Amino acid sequence: MVSADDSSKKSSSPFSAPVVVPKDLSKDQTDSCEAVLCLAGGKGIGECLKPLRKYYSLKTKYRANFLKICPKN
Repeated sequence: MVSADDSSKKSSSPFSAPVVVPKDLSKDQTDSCEAVLCLAGGKGIGECLKPLRKYYSLKTKYRANFLKICPKN
């Protein structure tokens, strides 16, 4: 993960600091939010392996519903 104070590493992320998913979410909500952030380019490649593996393991017709599990607030 690239932190805001690590000037030696460059990130293609549009976010200036690491993206952190809240701890009070269920496992499914956490997985969904991480996948949303990865698909938006907000997390590093290593951090995205698990959430994107889960996302792409779903049949195409279920992927949008999986992403909707992430709370908007």
